[in-house]
Amino acid sequence: ASFDAAGSRKRARFDQIKAWLAASRMPTVLQHRLRAYYSLYLDEGIDFRIQQQVLDELPPPLRTELLLFLNREMISSIPFFQNKTAAFVVSVCSVLTPCFCLAHDYVFREGDVAEEMYILQRGVVQIRCKPPKALVDARVEALKQEALAAAAAAQKAAAAQKA
Repeated sequence: ASFDAAGSRKRARFDQIKAWLAASRMPTVLQHRLRAYYSLYLDEGIDFRIQQQVLDELPPPLRTELLLFLNREMISSIPFFQNKTAAFVVSVCSVLTPCFCLAHDYVFREGDVAEEMYILQRGVVQIRCKPPKALVDARVEALKQEALAAAAAAQKAAAAQKA
């Protein structure tokens, strides 16, 4: 019965979202992306708003215990959290906010101000960055030198053939 109720809530929420999207007159591509996002979000089966409300209502010791329980798999699997005090771990866990990303979404772009720390719990991420300008300048200079050397060698070879 609990499973059916959760499924009904998910379907009702998704129906609300679809109705809002249909009435919004936004581009079809954006509507598809929003539907995909909410499908992923609702498939998680966790209402993070309710979870946060429960955490906000708890006294500190019980809140700490619940945060450690809810995040136990992440805490145990990430070396960053190893050998840290429970107070430190709880302070990090208390400010975690779920972020769901679709395939090909950018989570962070090079040059953005780093205001968040991302913890990948599931999926694959690709990291792309431009090489530093100094490295690019050094590569360009090396290519110029190679081109000059090749041109000099070609001129020398041509002169040798004439002679």
